[in-house]
Amino acid sequence: MKSEKYLALLKGKRGEFRAIKALDPLDNLSLLIEVPPVECDLETGEPKKATADHVSGYAGKIAAAWQVDRPIYVDTDQVDDESTGATSLIFEEARDLGLAVIPVASTESTGRQLGAVREVLQKDSRGVCIRIHVKTPDELLTLGDAFVNVMGAIEVEPLDCDLVVDLGHFPHGVLEILKFAVRHQIDFITGYGSWRSITLVGCGMPEVIPISSNEHGSVRRLAWDLWNDVAPVANSDIGFADYGITNPEYLSFDPRKMTPAARIIYTSSNVWRIFKGRSLKKHGRGPQYRILCQAIVEHDDYCGADFSWGDQYIYDCANGDGTSGSPEMMVSVGTNHHLTFVQHQLASSSVSLAVS
Repeated sequence: MKSEKYLALLKGKRGEFRAIKALDPLDNLSLLIEVPPVECDLETGEPKKATADHVSGYAGKIAAAWQVDRPIYVDTDQVDDESTGATSLIFEEARDLGLAVIPVASTESTGRQLGAVREVLQKDSRGVCIRIHVKTPDELLTLGDAFVNVMGAIEVEPLDCDLVVDLGHFPHGVLEILKFAVRHQIDFITGYGSWRSITLVGCGMPEVIPISSNEHGSVRRLAWDLWNDVAPVANSDIGFADYGITNPEYLSFDPRKMTPAARIIYTSSNVWRIFKGRSLKKHGRGPQYRILCQAIVEHDDYCGADFSWGDQYIYDCANGDGTSGSPEMMVSVGTNHHLTFVQHQLASSSVSLAVS
């Protein structure tokens, strides 16, 4: 069965936090924040700072963007190495701030990380998110072993677990195979026990979007297609989740070798609309982003300035209202619109959403 609940898996960076903070209240939205890895020096390849310094104050960033009494999942797999105990540091700070933070234990967690999650469970009693990473359709066949192993390591039962089946990025060519395999495994999962919730997440956004400069194109929202096929025939409520407007991977950007182009990603019913300009280094920001925003405002899928903070920003930029834009800001703008759009899309119980 379809659930109106929406879980967004977001990289916990400044652009995403800005998008979250600017949201209007969205009752059906939940967040899973990934604490990003420590950046490395481009010359030496060494971390720019110690992990403990990287995560210090991180709970405060969450508190500044999210309601402190509203539950939020935090995944520390990217940062909690064997020597620093980042999970414990983040959750201790969260307790001091009164944050309702729920830990994430995954099939990619180390033994130390699982031990830290077990300690958080014992102290906070808020339950846990079990995140099962599925890299290929074949791995769905061993899904049961995966979540049983994680639950055993942290000593928890399904009733205290929010189960997230994470398919990561997948291309259009495997969509039909995934539909069949996921339908079968969802029946197995729902029959295994009484889970607190079950959510299916995936991503159709490629690491590199194949659109040339000064062109507009689209990318299919494959996770939305998959969920709409699987959820209606499931024996239990299946929540929808995605990665916002980004690919799940963390890309290493080297400005010495790579030149970003002006780009805005705008979510519509079944696709992301991609509006791309030219090199920011050669052609600047302000005029380019204004042209791209004008193209969005003139597009049939534009939801109107009143729809979200992101849509208002696009409208203001299109009309030259003092906003010049930047790659980080456009992540904020696109993410804010996306989170608002998907919740409306789910609440409307329709694949399409028209806002005039």
